[in-house]
Amino acid sequence: MNWTKFTLATLIGGIAYFLLGWGVYGVLLKDVLAIPVEFKGTAAYPEDQFKISLMFASCLVWAALFSFIFIRWANISTFVGGLKYGALLGALITLSSLLGLASQFRIWTIHSIPMELVANVICSGLMAGLIGWFIGRKK
Repeated sequence: MNWTKFTLATLIGGIAYFLLGWGVYGVLLKDVLAIPVEFKGTAAYPEDQFKISLMFASCLVWAALFSFIFIRWANISTFVGGLKYGALLGALITLSSLLGLASQFRIWTIHSIPMELVANVICSGLMAGLIGWFIGRKK
């Protein structure tokens, strides 16, 4: 495996996912995906204590997963291929996680899962499209 390509694809994907997440979750769907009032004080950090470095690390790990799969196993090397399979992988992984969380915590409900899923499919698909494009450029 080409580790330089993997590292650069991960960085590109991680930065893209971070920015897309800010746009989709933080701006477009901010009110729709807001934490219910009864959980505001217990489920989320106050804005001044938000751990942006951990959020960025999370985005890098998510991008690394897709970069590794695309380079090592799936041989995805186009924007459209990355978009399609990234959206599908993102949907399956996210749905599994959200259903598991909804079974354990009241903050996630059957009503909040569809919008959370749509947001992640958009962000994951576009991020994976960029990863696919990067992997396949100069072929």
